[in-house]
Amino acid sequence: MSTPNEVTAAEVEALMAGDDPPQLIDVREAPELQMDGWIKGARHMPMSAFQGREGEIDKTRPVVIHCAHGQRSWDVGCYLISLGFENVSNMEGGIAAWGGPIERSAGGR
Repeated sequence: MSTPNEVTAAEVEALMAGDDPPQLIDVREAPELQMDGWIKGARHMPMSAFQGREGEIDKTRPVVIHCAHGQRSWDVGCYLISLGFENVSNMEGGIAAWGGPIERSAGGR
C-alpha cells in the first residue's frame, strides 16, 4: 500500500502562498482549533467525523493533511490513498511545527 508523502511545514507554507495551493485539511478536533488556532485556508474535517466526508475533497487536486503532531493526519492520508486519492501529503510535525501565521477568532471556529 502507498503512504502519504511527507512535507515540512515550511514546504506547506510555500505551497499555500503559491498560485495553485493544495487542499489543506486539518483533522484536529474543534477544541484543538479553539486552543491553538488554525492555518488560513485549511478546511476543518475532524478525524472523529472524517469518514463519509471524503467526497468533499477533490481527488484531482493535491491534498495536504495536518493535525497537532502528524500521526492522525498520517492515518487519514493512508485512508484517502486507500480510497484512490493519488496526491496526498502529510505535514511533518503537524501544527506544532508550523511557523507561519495562525488564524484565531474570539468565538472559536
